[in-house]
Amino acid sequence: MLDHTNPGRVHHDEAHPSWAAVEGVLLRGSVPAGREPHQWRREPRPRTGHSSWTDEGSARRAIYRATGFTKPAAALPVGDYLRIHRDRWPEVDQDVDEGFARIEDLRLLDSDVARQLFAAAGWDTTVVVATLYALPGVVLLRSEHLVEVQAQPNAERNAWEFRNPWNPEPPMEFCDSRSRTEAERRAAETVDAACRPQIEEQDWYPSRYRDPFKRRLALESRHGVRMVPLSALPWPHNQSNCRLGPLAGTLRTAVIDAQTAHAAAFLSQDGRTAMESCRYHQPDWPRLVGILVDILGSAGAGEPQPRQHPDYRRLSAEDQQWLGSLLEEPIDWDDRDQSLTNGQHRVCALRAARVQPCPVRGNYLLDTDYGSAIPATKQAKNAIRASWRRYASERGWPRWVGTLIGKLPPAMQTRISMEY
Repeated sequence: MLDHTNPGRVHHDEAHPSWAAVEGVLLRGSVPAGREPHQWRREPRPRTGHSSWTDEGSARRAIYRATGFTKPAAALPVGDYLRIHRDRWPEVDQDVDEGFARIEDLRLLDSDVARQLFAAAGWDTTVVVATLYALPGVVLLRSEHLVEVQAQPNAERNAWEFRNPWNPEPPMEFCDSRSRTEAERRAAETVDAACRPQIEEQDWYPSRYRDPFKRRLALESRHGVRMVPLSALPWPHNQSNCRLGPLAGTLRTAVIDAQTAHAAAFLSQDGRTAMESCRYHQPDWPRLVGILVDILGSAGAGEPQPRQHPDYRRLSAEDQQWLGSLLEEPIDWDDRDQSLTNGQHRVCALRAARVQPCPVRGNYLLDTDYGSAIPATKQAKNAIRASWRRYASERGWPRWVGTLIGKLPPAMQTRISMEY
């Protein structure tokens, strides 16, 4: 609830109610709530400072307003953007697609169920129960009721709200409600196709992405597990609780950034000594990854069943746990992301074990080219060389200077980075 509200909006809304006053109640057994505030209502916080409220003379927020069209509620599918409010004062302050909310779940109450539930006249019909993004409850609609739907939702908003639902589960469930039949679904699609206007309004929305690839990833990507060469993955950025982490910290000034410092630590003799004693480097990773690939391949779209693999029982209890970690908490990385979301220690261990490639979970495009797999040592050297080329480029130095610095001993690289 808002502690304080635009006085102009309050005056407007009181003079223009959205719903006409009705007698009686909607649901059987319910009673009118009345107009008095609830006894446990939180008291508004006192106002501090000056509030600059918008009014009809304020600058217009959006030049255009999204196009809507009407159709019966019976033709609503999950994914439609339903108009849930229209008349917010002042009109100039409304955004392009304000007032539309994404339908996240749909259930139907048949007329015989509705008769038992609803007391109000006109509700003895099929009722649509809709769960919407950003609403804590549900919306009840008579199937024949005409509703307004956004003709072309903002593609970026739609992709975000699909992947990040407000209500992972419906907040309210009605006994004896049901999902649509296949015939009802096809009929809804037919009605929608006949009613929906063919328009193009995507240019009305500002994009949050400057990188075209990142935008494609947001709109077109799949989320799941795919095979990725480890040389396509970034180097760790913070291997906490690991001897390699502090070692990378000591090399930080010599190689410009934290990830390249981890690559340098991976190449060093001290790094090899640290990895030999690290618990992440003890399993037989090539064998475990081979078993994992078999398990994922046989599972298809179903749930992986590691215990059914013929080699599972031959693994030690510890190796079974390591295999389980790859399934339950997989290495996580989105295409072209600059850092790993999960799995820094295991990626380090897989590189040391010369594993190529490995199943990685994340958002990806079907046509992403990860390039040919290269050995981890070569990848580390390439990362160090590239970091110094960037360092030289930022200072206007020729490209070959960065390449040369990348070949110098760490002590000399540190001195250059400190003096320049």
